[in-house]
Amino acid sequence: MKATMTEDQFKQLLEQNNTTLFGQLSHHFDQRFDALSGDLVSRTDRIFTSVDGIAKRIETDEQERGTINQSKNAKTTGSPSLPKSQTQNSYLNGKAYLHV
Repeated sequence: MKATMTEDQFKQLLEQNNTTLFGQLSHHFDQRFDALSGDLVSRTDRIFTSVDGIAKRIETDEQERGTINQSKNAKTTGSPSLPKSQTQNSYLNGKAYLHV
């Protein structure tokens, strides 16, 4: 016994197969985009954290420079310098900080 299929049956079967295939592809792409989105967010957060750290170091360096320049200006203008009891050096992460 030979099974035959009409053209309408063939089109219907083809449509079902295409629907299944595109559904699977859509699901796969959604998963990949979600994974890439999470990775992008993670990398962006690391970049922002690094930039924040650099900005903080620049701010600290500017404060140190200002303190040093203020100290130099006080010495060159003949202004009395602070007594040693009011000047304190501290060290943080291998860097010297002058507290006035």
